[in-house]
Amino acid sequence: MHWRLFLMLGSLAMATGPAGAAPPWRPQVTVEASRWPPARLQRRAPPRARLSETARRELDQVLAEGRLWLARGRYRRASERFSRALEIDPGNHQARLDRARVLLCLGYLRWNLPAVRQAAEDLQRVLQQVTGQGAEARLLELARNLQRRIEKTARWRAASRARRRSGTRSPRPRRSPGEGKPGK
Repeated sequence: MHWRLFLMLGSLAMATGPAGAAPPWRPQVTVEASRWPPARLQRRAPPRARLSETARRELDQVLAEGRLWLARGRYRRASERFSRALEIDPGNHQARLDRARVLLCLGYLRWNLPAVRQAAEDLQRVLQQVTGQGAEARLLELARNLQRRIEKTARWRAASRARRRSGTRSPRPRRSPGEGKPGK
């Protein structure tokens, strides 16, 4: 069982890019919270209504807290903060993008399908409203790939449980000792 987990994690790691490169959904721990985000997103949508000064201050504080939790690796708390930011300002694409990154981390670490689906939905909304789609499109591709893997694993586990309950063996034929081994 454990070897399958390592095999899936290894294949996902190889699919993320060149050796030594960090996966795009994984936060840079060395990035200071004051320097996050590295680039501003350019909007395609018409400008939204202005927030009041108190709402703007609360939004900035909540986003800073979320980025701090993200940098510390506390993904659940970061997700809660970014969700709160989206309650304050539903049109804030940077908060939506940050929440998608956090949900991808949670979905990957806990093999959580609803988190990955929410991340893909957030990324899709960001891509519809914002220009500069390189990293966002890559993240969406990773979210969909992870979603397919989790669904495939769930189907395999369900089929395995059903076979165990019914008492049938797996469809793979058993080899006799010495059969099919290299060098013989």
